[in-house]
Amino acid sequence: MADKEKFFKCSCYGEGMFVTRFEDENEYYFSMWSQGYYPRNMSLWQRIKFACKVLWTGEAWEDELVLEPKVVRELSEWIKDDLQEVKMEIRRKELEEAHRPRKDDGFVSVWD
Repeated sequence: MADKEKFFKCSCYGEGMFVTRFEDENEYYFSMWSQGYYPRNMSLWQRIKFACKVLWTGEAWEDELVLEPKVVRELSEWIKDDLQEVKMEIRRKELEEAHRPRKDDGFVSVWD
């Protein structure tokens, strides 16, 4: 199974959420995205203002994402489908591990 990822837009179109689940991990990663200032594009004065905001308010990034019901359904369906795939993969591996080749012990069925 490959890594799974999907982007969901906020209703205001200013933020978004990027959901990732890596193939070899069970956790989901939720990354919040926001249009605006990014540290590598900030001037020195913007960096100082940003640092002061964090020091005084304790908030570094946006902490709210507004998703329309349609997007919430899409997110829940995406996670549900992914979990179903994970369960099927686990069951497939369990079956492969439990599979024993049939031995020909000379038994002849009366139904054959």
